[in-house]
Amino acid sequence: MQAKTTDLIAENRKLSNVHRSVIEMINELMNINLLNNRQLWKTNLQKIRKIVESVTRQRPPEYCKLWLTHLNYQLYKALEHQYQMGLESLNESLPEMQA
Repeated sequence: MQAKTTDLIAENRKLSNVHRSVIEMINELMNINLLNNRQLWKTNLQKIRKIVESVTRQRPPEYCKLWLTHLNYQLYKALEHQYQMGLESLNESLPEMQA
């Protein structure tokens, strides 16, 4: 019984660390200008996907559904933030037009 408890604690710590790491990576995406650094954005997104895939591959899909939904929502917020920032900066980078 004690061994199972220790295993569960260790597994929980591991998953908490992975979650924290992935959330930090998503937060970093919010600070990477998608218009100017598209490749860096894509590279970091692929790193996140690899980490998530390595964790979810070992578990039943129904156990991962809520976590994946949460991460997808966080990624959506990062992308939406970059989209809004891009629209705001687009006005600044366009040349002035005479009408």
